[in-house]
Amino acid sequence: MSRPFGEASSAIVDICVIVPKDDEFVAHLAVFGVGSEIDDLPTLRGERYPYALTAIGELRVALVCIRDQGNTASALATSHVLNSLHPTNLYLSGTALGNPRRSDLGSLRISDHIDHANQWVEGSNGRLPRFDHYEPPSTTRKDLGSFISDHRDGRRFSNLITPFLQAMQPDNWEDLLRKINPSPEMTHMVTDNTLVKDIDHDGGASRATLWQHEERASAYDMECGGFGREMQHESGLAWAVVRSVSDFGFDKSNAESGMRTASALLAATFIREFIASGISKSHPRALRPAQTTSPKLSPQQHYSQHSASDYFANRLSDEFGFSLPVSLLSRELSLGDVAIHLSAQGLDRDEANRFLEVLRVEYFESKYLEYDYSLDIRGYFGDYWYQEIREMLAWYGYENLVGRSLLDVGCGNGLEIGPLVEVCSPSDVTGVDLSRQMLARARERHPEMTTIACSADALNGIESDSVDAYMSLRTYMSRFFDVPAALREAYRVLKPGGLLLISIANGYLDYSADGAPHVVTGLKEVGGSSFVSADRPFELLTRYHRQIRSLGFERLHVLSKLTDVYIGALKPGASDARRTDSPGWSNNGLSVEH
Repeated sequence: MSRPFGEASSAIVDICVIVPKDDEFVAHLAVFGVGSEIDDLPTLRGERYPYALTAIGELRVALVCIRDQGNTASALATSHVLNSLHPTNLYLSGTALGNPRRSDLGSLRISDHIDHANQWVEGSNGRLPRFDHYEPPSTTRKDLGSFISDHRDGRRFSNLITPFLQAMQPDNWEDLLRKINPSPEMTHMVTDNTLVKDIDHDGGASRATLWQHEERASAYDMECGGFGREMQHESGLAWAVVRSVSDFGFDKSNAESGMRTASALLAATFIREFIASGISKSHPRALRPAQTTSPKLSPQQHYSQHSASDYFANRLSDEFGFSLPVSLLSRELSLGDVAIHLSAQGLDRDEANRFLEVLRVEYFESKYLEYDYSLDIRGYFGDYWYQEIREMLAWYGYENLVGRSLLDVGCGNGLEIGPLVEVCSPSDVTGVDLSRQMLARARERHPEMTTIACSADALNGIESDSVDAYMSLRTYMSRFFDVPAALREAYRVLKPGGLLLISIANGYLDYSADGAPHVVTGLKEVGGSSFVSADRPFELLTRYHRQIRSLGFERLHVLSKLTDVYIGALKPGASDARRTDSPGWSNNGLSVEH
């Protein structure tokens, strides 16, 4: 749903897409679903930039047209957008002139590096450029690189622009689709302080000089230098240039026949799809999170309301007339450890074990049976945490798990199976949980999956060497969980070369008294308090790494992302899915990304 901002001076958006020309702006409005709700963004210098506000999920997106060309115009517009709309992510979009040796019509060219020929000087070999250099932040380039690797052939973008192209170019849309090759690529871009009409006055010699001096460059535009110069001084923001090649300079007939429309649609579609599913490290809520200065969860927060120590102490007292101290139950104990303490109080050991198993199921059902993402930091970031799972899987070459067996240990009510069924068939998934009620909820969400009621430390009914991928999302950090026993079971059931993937939560979603959401980074401290330690996820990670390695797992890899910290490993042995050339692999067997 699109809507104008109202008072622009007070508007704050998450993402802003800047386009230079009116026809490019029209293409972007179509792709982003904006109708007639266009407003003007006034400036102190008297210009009025047409703009509109729309939304992708929970992210507020502004589209701004500067209605001018050149690096000076783009620098002024970028500065004004930063000061009036306060976005965390800015993208300069539109069409570009292509290097015929490195581009096709429709090619999507995304800035890895910008070379701005700020001056031209006379030399013995003629006029030569002096370059200023700008590059987007590493987090942005990493997100773009991952997204591009998933859409390398560009066919998705061709398919997505087809209905818009039919409406906007009804006479030749099919011919345009045949001409374009919208393969995306991170590349060098070049620009200079002259307009294309000036740089063409010498028959293209100056442009040829640019291509010669920057052989890696595949696109030339007239605005990326001014945009890059302004953004280079803005720390903590994400930015990039996205252009689609509409012509090569020496023959404008393609652009005039509708190729500019097709190219503008392609650039807009790339950005829209990237915003919808590609942003991770450069996510607006990571760059500008609503974080609290207090390391303590509020009393009404879900995890404050559900204390395992208090629950167990109260239920033991109700059942047996005695209990264990909350201070003892707040320690990092397994269920077997608690049973030993109860037997020391005179309770039969077997009876203690049986009751504790029931009690643990009761506790987790009370806490998670109705759990949804309105209570979770992953809900705050939308579906972007799906990309975190996909990135971890891709590192090991497990991008496609269709036909492979996947074991989800601690699947709960099935809420977290969403990202898994994107890479495999639900019928390939076996969910394990202590609670039969939780498993019933999981089957309601995913009827084709198989479920088994058992504990992670005793995977009864699952044969040895039978599982291709073992995943456990946020389960190993649970209270009264026997991590060493669970890891031994994981090793047992995995096939040789099978993947182990574990995640640890790295934050909570909390709400202030006025109902505003904010993020509290870290995990609750041991001891049943509501205080959150930013170091605790990494303390657990270090411990799990040591235990995983001691069992003989290989190729350990750690990934620290927006919502969770991940650790992966492979069971020794051959596997079709194994990758020996994974990025970041080191001889000590551990790879870490942040």
